[in-house]
Amino acid sequence: MSCGDGCIKFLLFTFNFIFSLIGLALIVVGSLLLSNISSFQDLVQDASLRAPQIFIIVVGVVIFFIASLGCCGAVRESRCMLITFAVLLLAIFIVQLGVGIYALTHKEQFTTAVNKGLETEFGRLKYNPNIRRLFEVMETEWECCGVKGKSDYLESLYPVPESCCRDKNKCITRPLDYWPRGCAEVLTNFTGKAGDILGGVAIALSVIEIIGAIFALRLASHVR
Repeated sequence: MSCGDGCIKFLLFTFNFIFSLIGLALIVVGSLLLSNISSFQDLVQDASLRAPQIFIIVVGVVIFFIASLGCCGAVRESRCMLITFAVLLLAIFIVQLGVGIYALTHKEQFTTAVNKGLETEFGRLKYNPNIRRLFEVMETEWECCGVKGKSDYLESLYPVPESCCRDKNKCITRPLDYWPRGCAEVLTNFTGKAGDILGGVAIALSVIEIIGAIFALRLASHVR
């Protein structure tokens, strides 16, 4: 193996070590995001609410597995493992691209699902103490009120709960101290920002994956 090939082997091993750390980071980030929306998940039983977080975790697991394969292939100089590694990188690149396009073209569908789910559960709030408790937990954690705002409570003739108050000591005498935003808006804003970050990460990963595939194929072409 020439000096140039030795450099490629070293770069490929380093690449996969960093790539495996990225995979672990995605697993942690996806798990944290999933736990952050737990109060919404209890109310909105829609798979689209959990899909982005689950996708991040799955991508993290797959990346860690592929990176481990790439490390072994580089160390052992296994042509089969290196080619498999390159093919898997290209495959996950295509999947990321497809999911990214789907997410961008279905934002409105997600917003509609969130609003519909929260409105349905809000309609049961007066008769179901468990639903009432879940709304209070959600409003306290996310600093929001009702589905679209405090008007939801006023229109339903149900008293605005303390969980909608910025300052519970002033809320009774100063109604303006209610959280101004509804929980549907807060959730869609959160997931929108998370989606933008995910899109940026996906683009960065795509570039890294293409580079990794090129390195692997270059090294595989010189392995007998």
